[in-house]
Amino acid sequence: MRTIVILGLFADLGRCTVHRSPLDRSNSGTVERSNGERARQPHSDALPAAVQDAKESGKRLAARAQLAQIGTACLMYKQMNGEEAASLQDLVEKPARAKQWPEGGFLLGGKVPQDPWGREYKYETGWKLPRLWTLGADGKEGGQGEDADLAFGNVFAAPAPEVDAGSIAKNEREAAAMLARIVRAQMDFRSNDRDGNLVNDYWTGDVHALYALTPIPAGEITPQEKPDPSWLIKLIAEDEADADAAPLRIRGLGRKPPDKPKPRAGYFLRAMESDGRDLPYANDTDGKSFYGAVHHRSQFGICAHPAEHGKTGTMTFIVGEDYVVLKKDTKGEAVLRFPAKPAEEGWKKAE
Repeated sequence: MRTIVILGLFADLGRCTVHRSPLDRSNSGTVERSNGERARQPHSDALPAAVQDAKESGKRLAARAQLAQIGTACLMYKQMNGEEAASLQDLVEKPARAKQWPEGGFLLGGKVPQDPWGREYKYETGWKLPRLWTLGADGKEGGQGEDADLAFGNVFAAPAPEVDAGSIAKNEREAAAMLARIVRAQMDFRSNDRDGNLVNDYWTGDVHALYALTPIPAGEITPQEKPDPSWLIKLIAEDEADADAAPLRIRGLGRKPPDKPKPRAGYFLRAMESDGRDLPYANDTDGKSFYGAVHHRSQFGICAHPAEHGKTGTMTFIVGEDYVVLKKDTKGEAVLRFPAKPAEEGWKKAE
């Protein structure tokens, strides 16, 4: 009896349609709730015979096996009783509303196992397929490799291809080199008053303007409304300017930033907002209406962070007015405050 039920359940599972987004880089799909509402859930299109990647860790494979067992038990419970188990405990302890109950319950051993990292499996009702998952080794949403979430809907799908460590290392070297070039651009900007505001200061408003800004004409105090593109200061490369994740859109730009930032060598750039004392980098240094609060006489901070953490890069890089490039794994998050004590906060000097 139980074998027949399981075969019927997998047949139903194979007919469940999963709608993928072409932009989805994971095993996620769109799954219908019981009430017809569509929602996101990790899931594969079908149930292949087995996982193909032998490099996956033993704990990840154990989690797949447990999810397959618990998920199948959830499907059997629903098939026999006409409704979902209200909790995973209903699979091993007969609830009053259960119409049918196999001897020993729906899970062998009479106990709901913990995941291989010692935590309870997550479970939600209201889905056509069991909404059952683990958060991986780190116990946090998302992640890569051992830390990646794993759900019943994708336990039969092969893991994502291994990231090319050589490409990541190459991107990280280029990210550090970009910051070194921006340091030279800031030195040039300050020494030669490239924006024409009559003050020797650093540009702290964004990164894009170090390419696209045009200087204020002599004798005037406001940027040009329609500047001549041939006047671009071009202190950094155009593709480095386009990697600015938060460019300003101000008067005086001879070239507008792209509608969406474009990572350079897998990295985005950001002008940092404050120093280690939480004092803002963006100040009005000239007081004559030139550009507003986009300069600092003695400080600046620039951050380069991976466009896709773990895929295009791991380390985040920062640099300030001391011209020392530092690195740290911030899980891909941009750093907007320069650390007061970098070494104590885990920052190391980039090679």
